[in-house]
Amino acid sequence: MKKLIVTIILSFFLFSLANEVEGGASQGKGAKKFTASDPELVFLLGTHPRLGENSPVKCLPRELLQEILKLAVADLKIYTRDLENFKELLDKRIRMNTVRLTIESANITEAQLAKLLDRAGKNLKMLCIFYRYGGLTNFSSIARCSNLEELNLASPHITDNQLAEILAQIGKKLKCLRLGQSDQLEDFSSIANYCPNLETLSLQDVYIDNAQLAYILERIGENLRELSFCCCSDLDDFSSIANCINLEALSFYSVGITNEKLAFILDRIGKNLRGLWFVGCSRSLNNFSSIAGCTNLEILSLISSDINDDQLAVILDRIGKNLRILSLVRCRKLDNFFSIENCLKLQELDFSETSIWNQKLKEILVQIGESLEVLKFEECRCLTDFSAIANCKKLRELNLDYTKITYSQLVELLDQIGVGLRDLSLRGCENLTREEVSMLLSDYNISEYQIRKS
Repeated sequence: MKKLIVTIILSFFLFSLANEVEGGASQGKGAKKFTASDPELVFLLGTHPRLGENSPVKCLPRELLQEILKLAVADLKIYTRDLENFKELLDKRIRMNTVRLTIESANITEAQLAKLLDRAGKNLKMLCIFYRYGGLTNFSSIARCSNLEELNLASPHITDNQLAEILAQIGKKLKCLRLGQSDQLEDFSSIANYCPNLETLSLQDVYIDNAQLAYILERIGENLRELSFCCCSDLDDFSSIANCINLEALSFYSVGITNEKLAFILDRIGKNLRGLWFVGCSRSLNNFSSIAGCTNLEILSLISSDINDDQLAVILDRIGKNLRILSLVRCRKLDNFFSIENCLKLQELDFSETSIWNQKLKEILVQIGESLEVLKFEECRCLTDFSAIANCKKLRELNLDYTKITYSQLVELLDQIGVGLRDLSLRGCENLTREEVSMLLSDYNISEYQIRKS
């Protein structure tokens, strides 16, 4: 069962929570009591770097913060550029049950981080620290998180010595390590030396070279289940991935993987893979036929790839029957798409920024629409007839951003599938106005939708 995620973003929810915390234990019947695990409460503090003025409340009453931290917050996310009462988090009289902690773009000091991890460190299972510019320069206090299983660390200031010091202390229990955006890291050997039980490794925008990657994967590759590379410009030989014989998920984002290396890797480990992602690898990769050997693949993402119809047909003829998720975003060389009809178990399909057209969409959705739950057409400018979407009776999420759908088409579509739809995105639809869409959707139980700004 998926965990319930409750996000507090408005003062109304805070007021309700305060009443529930005060009355929950004593009233019993009719009162909602939050615990650290069920339901899971995600709590956001401070100004979110993307939400800006729409961020959660920045300052809380001390008593309420104390009750939240003591009873509810298993998952704490802090954005503290202007958080007024961050010092309350460091108050030793407030007990913390936090097991997942995220700190992003916050003006927290090294001393404050050390104090926070002193208090929460032993309970923490997951720690994420993201600093794209400025901020912390010393992360050594992470070594105090003795039970950490997942570490996500993205900062331009993390050094080789700090990483080695941290992993020497906590590496044995780590199952997931994500490193990113560091131009100071040059020695990654500590990953192999101190993380024998690692199952997930993600390297983003770091200067790891072929020899170091080979050193790591020769030593711990057999344990890895997930492996991801993003913008690792010094890598051009990925053949050492063949050591990862139990790998289930493999991702390449804007890296120099070649046709030959991909074929070599997939020939050796492809049958175990469940998920395969390519984003922006078109400079070095234009032949994807070797994916056809991944006979157990369930997720295939080919974003901004130079795959053509013939290659896609070869792949989907072999593995289409098992696919649950297929993304073809910005695959500009595709214009037929006929082979998608083989994907009878497909639950999520993304055509965004492709040349999918009316008749072909109809032929595809007549065949596979019954199983689809998520469908995306962002910037599909060739589409003018959306009636085929009515074949997707199980649809819960639909993205029609920047398409030519009209108000009458939307009315007809929602009459067919609106009952199950929960997320509808209509940003930038030139033939729709905010007012008419808002009036229409008030008649349907659609919990999340976006429309273009007037």
